[in-house]
Amino acid sequence: MDIQPFVIYDENSFYFDEESARKENVSEDLIETTSKDIELMNSVQPLAACNGKSKYEKTSVGFYTYFNSCQASTIITYIQIGAGIATLGAAIAAFIAPPLGLATIIAVGLIDIGATALNLSSVKECGLWIKWTGTVNPDPFWIGSQC
Repeated sequence: MDIQPFVIYDENSFYFDEESARKENVSEDLIETTSKDIELMNSVQPLAACNGKSKYEKTSVGFYTYFNSCQASTIITYIQIGAGIATLGAAIAAFIAPPLGLATIIAVGLIDIGATALNLSSVKECGLWIKWTGTVNPDPFWIGSQC
């Protein structure tokens, strides 16, 4: 069961509707892990200015993802604190609204890239953009700053 329908982002914090997740028979382990992840994620303070754009863009050979500097910093921190793939996927879905199911694949790809590489690419605080190849099982092909 996917947790994305139960995670709400209000531009400042994430909220997890545990009660609704339980009613929909989400596993108790996933609920517990997500609750802990959300608590850690909400402890991260965003940057003062959010430079760059945030969006999902489909291409003929894959897609691009853009994260503004605040979202990039947040994603990097979530990876560093060990947030789960499902929770990170829910954050990505809230940030850029990719097609259904793709946010979790993007989360796996970003974890594979790693916080250090993401941090190096976002060093100018302009936001990140990532080129992904493929549509069924996409792979991150290129990552860079929006500057």
